[in-house]
Formats: sequence, C-alpha cells, structure tokens
Amino acid sequence: MLLPIDTDNIRKLSDRVLMTCARINRIINGLIGFSRKSEEDPYLVVNLRQLVKDSLDLIEPHYRNNRVSLQVEPVDDALAIRCKPVEISQVLINLLTNALDAAKNQQDKWVCLQVAATETSVTLAVVDSGHGIPNEIAEQIFTPFFTTKPRGSGTGLGLSISQRILQKHGGTIELDRSAPNTTFVIRLPLAQSLRRSA
Repeated sequence: MLLPIDTDNIRKLSDRVLMTCARINRIINGLIGFSRKSEEDPYLVVNLRQLVKDSLDLIEPHYRNNRVSLQVEPVDDALAIRCKPVEISQVLINLLTNALDAAKNQQDKWVCLQVAATETSVTLAVVDSGHGIPNEIAEQIFTPFFTTKPRGSGTGLGLSISQRILQKHGGTIELDRSAPNTTFVIRLPLAQSLRRSA
C-alpha cells in the first residue's frame, strides 16, 4: 500500500536545499574573489551591509565549529563606501579571525561586530570577550611580523597589512585601550551619507 505524499514537507525540504545551495554558491564566489590578487581592482561604491554579509559568510563556519557566539549589529542599507571590496573584506575577516582566536580561550566565548555611522564616516568595532591587550604588547601590534601566537600559528602580518589597506582607503584602525573588552575600531569615509526620511 502506497503512503500518501506529504507535499508540504517536500516543499519545505526543497526550499531548505535551495537555500543551502545558494549559501554554498555565495561562499564559493567569496573564496574565489578573496583568493585572487586585488592590486588591479578598481575602487567601487559598494553597499556596506552586503560587504559585511559576504565577509561573514566566509568566517561564520569557523565560529560555529569553535562554539563562539558571533553577534552582528544591523547595518543600515543606506550606507555605502568607496573601496576595493576584496581588500576591506580581508581586513574584516582578519579582525574577526583574531577575535575568534582570543574568544575561544575565554570562559565566555563571544565576539561582537558593532556598526555606527555619522554623516561622513562609518565605524566598525570588533569586540571580543577578552579583557584587553597589555600596554607593552599594544605598542607593537601593528608592527610587521610581531605576533603573540604560538610559532606556526600566525605570521604577524595581519594587523600591519590591515592598517596599510585602510590607509589606502582613507581610513584608520586602532585598538581602543579604554574599552573593558578587547576592541579594534575601523573608521572609513562614507561614499553615501546615511539619509532617513522624516
């Protein structure tokens, strides 16, 4: 005797498969773009929300595997920056990877990406559950090849490269030493001001 077909369940499962395939496609496209050289790339006006989302697609699996909570504040869809998207994504992924490495050794395992904007600039802060960086180390963190990671675990180039990329984009990166948790702050000029209708 044939059992009745549950068409609603089949439709739900099919939708889930399609969503998973679309996510895999986004990740693969992101990896392809991220792995190629960007020196010849033009500067483009890009939607900041989409750029952040594309970067998170690449890093979120590592957070899940390490059981670290990643909290992301909403990014206003009106925000846009003029940049080489691959390079800014590289900076975000580097900071989020460093934050993950720090948070996974804490009792409370979390990282937060905070976003704020003025009429002319946007600030992205990567905050992890660590309790800051000692002053003697903080003085050196942007020095090429300086690292506190075990031998073979890091090159010591991530922060210095990130700083150089942001300088090319008219932006900055700094460690907020006054914050209670380890906090790196990126500032970039907006290509499009944040406008809200009255």
